[in-house]
Amino acid sequence: MQFFRNLRNRIDAKVPMNWVALKHLVTVVTLSSIANLFTVGFYVIMSRKLGPAEYSILAVLLAIFQVAAVVAGVVSNIIIKYITYFKAKSQYDKISTLLSASMRYLMAFGFLIFLLLTLFSADIAEFFRIPSALSVILLGMFIWSFLFISALLSAINGLQWYITLGLNRIFDALATLLLGILLVYLFALGVKGALVAMVLGALATIPFCLWSLRTILSIKKTRLGNIGLSQYILLAAAASVCIGILLNLDVILVKYFFKEVESGFYGALSLIGTVVFFISGALNTIIFPKVSESHSNGEDTSEYLRFGMLWTAVGCIIVITAYFLFPDFIVLVMLGSEYDIAGYIGIYAIAMSLLALSNILVVYNLAIKRWSILYVVVPAVFLELLLIYLFHQTLLHVVIVVLLFHVILFAALAVLCRGQLEDMWHARSGYKKFPASVLFKLHKE
Repeated sequence: MQFFRNLRNRIDAKVPMNWVALKHLVTVVTLSSIANLFTVGFYVIMSRKLGPAEYSILAVLLAIFQVAAVVAGVVSNIIIKYITYFKAKSQYDKISTLLSASMRYLMAFGFLIFLLLTLFSADIAEFFRIPSALSVILLGMFIWSFLFISALLSAINGLQWYITLGLNRIFDALATLLLGILLVYLFALGVKGALVAMVLGALATIPFCLWSLRTILSIKKTRLGNIGLSQYILLAAAASVCIGILLNLDVILVKYFFKEVESGFYGALSLIGTVVFFISGALNTIIFPKVSESHSNGEDTSEYLRFGMLWTAVGCIIVITAYFLFPDFIVLVMLGSEYDIAGYIGIYAIAMSLLALSNILVVYNLAIKRWSILYVVVPAVFLELLLIYLFHQTLLHVVIVVLLFHVILFAALAVLCRGQLEDMWHARSGYKKFPASVLFKLHKE
């Protein structure tokens, strides 16, 4: 196995950057698509079995989880950032130290979230009109296990072991799907069964991740030194938390303002619409570690931004086109005839596509430590909250507000990052090294 890994690295070193990135893209997208297929299948099966009213409970719990999961996203970005930095300098002892520390801290932080959700489970259940406080406690258990496994998957991502990363995600998604069918369909446990399936799926994946990282964990630990970790945590946390809130704030507010059936409709709409957001998530799996590594070596990274924006746009256009051409068919196949949302899915997909493009810009700037994006994403949270609070008379009003808001957000980020967007298409002069693909073109000319 080590022989083939060394051979692959030697080949990658001789291949232009865009072809290496394309190979990694195909690997990640293929495996992530399989994992996402199982994940979406789980949610689709749950929505069909539970029905709009009960699915609204699962939808708001998942929205709360997604907001909480930005903590995992922050830690993930930090782990990836510094592991790629240490990997570029072959400092595997520091990688082992960082991985072990992140596992300990995330285990403790996950337990703290679980404890808080358990203590306030009755209040949270009453606020969101959730019949059983046990569902909130199970959510806390899932967040606890998810945070721990995020440290492991992020280390695998930072090491750029994309096949291992994809296979672990596929196992997690498949285990969750099968357990969900068993507990919800056969044992009729409803929302609680779905949550138990998610917990067990995550727990079952942990041994496989630990086995993949056994060599790294066995390396003798050393001090990390002063690497600016604390500042990065605080600033990256602010940006990532905002993206997580913007992705789920509308679902949470709809659950609060609307009745169960309507909020169930909107939860299902969010499920279908956020498919396009998964595209940027898969691409960021490649973009963040590669941009971090290239930036730490003083190389130009604009080609990666072009790579992410272009492929995200292509994927989103395909999904949006399908949603506008076959809305009734898509809703019927994915959710069934109970969900009356066919007229909304195309509009909502456009909004989520804009958020996906915004996410590429945010993650790219996190990778190069450009913190001025906080001037846009932090106020954006309060703006979306205000707009939905003022205009939520019907679900259509909420969908239109969400669309207009994401138009504003992307436009603001595009203005802030206009220099980066221009550099995507031009080689920059100066001290920076250019990627092999650009140098090849220059020499050829």
